Amino acid sequence: MLDEATGSRIRPPGGPVNAFGRGMRDRREQLGWSQRDLAGRAFLNPGYVARLERGERNPSPEVAEVLDRVLGAGGGLAALVNVPRREPTPPVLSAADVEALRGQIGALVSEDIACGADGLWRRAGSTFRRAHEALAAGRFPDAHRADLHAAVGELGEVAGWLAYDAGRPEVGRRLMTDALLLSQLAGDSATEGLQLNLLALLAQESGRYAEALALADRGLALAPSGGRVEAMHRLRRGRALASLGSSEGLHELSRARALLDSGGRVGEPAWAWWVSPAELMLHQGGGLAALGEHREAVVWSGRAVEVLPLVQRRDRAVYLSRHASYLVGAGDWSGVVAAAGELRPLVGVAGSARVRAEVAGVVGVARRVGAPGRVVDALTAAA
Repeated sequence: MLDEATGSRIRPPGGPVNAFGRGMRDRREQLGWSQRDLAGRAFLNPGYVARLERGERNPSPEVAEVLDRVLGAGGGLAALVNVPRREPTPPVLSAADVEALRGQIGALVSEDIACGADGLWRRAGSTFRRAHEALAAGRFPDAHRADLHAAVGELGEVAGWLAYDAGRPEVGRRLMTDALLLSQLAGDSATEGLQLNLLALLAQESGRYAEALALADRGLALAPSGGRVEAMHRLRRGRALASLGSSEGLHELSRARALLDSGGRVGEPAWAWWVSPAELMLHQGGGLAALGEHREAVVWSGRAVEVLPLVQRRDRAVYLSRHASYLVGAGDWSGVVAAAGELRPLVGVAGSARVRAEVAGVVGVARRVGAPGRVVDALTAAA
């Protein structure tokens, strides 16, 4: 028998599966979910979910309630842990909560920059879900409806990004989609544009290129003409087109760089800061690599690494990982070893499972193309 969470072979447990674990497994299978699907929806570790189902662990009443709610068991599953089931009451939101939520958003962003997303995504997701449930229950003054929807939508966007950066892209996609709906209900087109852009990123990274293109087009339809916001949507559009095999993608990326060079617009949203010359150079390299132009891609990604500020450690790890990938495609083995040497001290401090997965992916590509052992060893050491 295989452990669904790890793929490794396990021995059957010594005793019978307890009632909770059996009921949890049966309900999950009725829904057609894997253990990893359930873990993502409940913000739990997949290995922990597997141990619950095998009866190797007993859930706390709080975990039992979460699993009961996620699985739609109507209280029957939580009752199997032999404790009275407490229906959580969503909080009542007020005008003061708008500022409190924005304060939490600022704190999460600051912690992410300092420490990475690995330790934050669950907390951010849980905070968002509680606020979202309060909105769904109508527990707020009608006069503050739009402001609360906008603040909770922005919180969901941050939670979605953190989940993606922590290596949980499907969780991030669900959070971001919920957040997008809230921003639409609030009439917050600026945040809606950012959420569409990040959803395009998630689609691009998971290989759903046509979906990424459609999301980028929708973002462009909302964006004011000229400036950084239009540039960020053209960046996504260019990457999607290049990944679909169209050289028009390079033209879109060039348009994005020209927009950034023009100096932007007055009154652009604060989050537009991340669209930088280095970011556009890196994506120019990604577009070229998607079209098979690996040597030219290396030139652009190398420039991006050079101009990126050294203090952006996680971003630098991402840039070096992409640069190493393009170097592998170009067969520049000395360049790969040098990039791996720069990358190695950054991976451990990035606080991002996404970064670690990216570097591991480069190792896999190097092995598949038959890179020399010293190259594979250098990348493995970095990973």
